[in-house]
Amino acid sequence: MFTGTPDSANKAALLYSLILTCRMNSIDPRAYLEYVVNKANAMRRGDISSMSLLPQFIDKTLLTS
Repeated sequence: MFTGTPDSANKAALLYSLILTCRMNSIDPRAYLEYVVNKANAMRRGDISSMSLLPQFIDKTLLTS
């Protein structure tokens, strides 16, 4: 309602969904998002499956530093 455009609303919904899925899986959303952003290039190259980076499938040991 307050996002300005439908495209912005879709992007906000995606982020909210990822954050809530992290919380449901006992994952720190900030650590998760930092990890995924750092792995974006590897995902684009095809080195990492995008499905393996979803909060419900990610190896939680990768998120601890």
